[in-house]
Amino acid sequence: MLELDCHLTKDEQVVVLHDENLKRSTGVDVNISDLKYSVSSSTKFCLYTSECHCEGEDKRIPLLQEVFEAFPHTPVNIDIKVNNDLLIKKVSELVSSYKREHLTVWGSISHEIYIWVLNEDQEYKRAFDLGATGVMTDYPTRLKEFLHNYPA
Repeated sequence: MLELDCHLTKDEQVVVLHDENLKRSTGVDVNISDLKYSVSSSTKFCLYTSECHCEGEDKRIPLLQEVFEAFPHTPVNIDIKVNNDLLIKKVSELVSSYKREHLTVWGSISHEIYIWVLNEDQEYKRAFDLGATGVMTDYPTRLKEFLHNYPA
């Protein structure tokens, strides 16, 4: 199984990278959400700014759809680390369009959605209000109490 973290670019492309900011992976202190996804033969489809130089190393930041195409039969666990309804929608659309509901922890044939790590009541409420059917937490007793009191 692959475990992926996804982020949304300024031009609404879903990319796969652990960090929201490129500083650690490219040396450039910029958020993915502030950049358009760009294609350049010299950078191997690197998401980049004019300051980001990827020569000599593959600093490639793949699109989620490329991962789905490269690993069509591999189960995937998608982690959404940023609070972005459009990103959630885009990932859901990609999971459906690639017919990966049965291969993705993010979804299943019944469109179940699991979100983690949530640890506060307001986070639980927002997740369930957005349609999540489950959450992962560091505080199962707190989640159990929330679910007992949650009206939906």
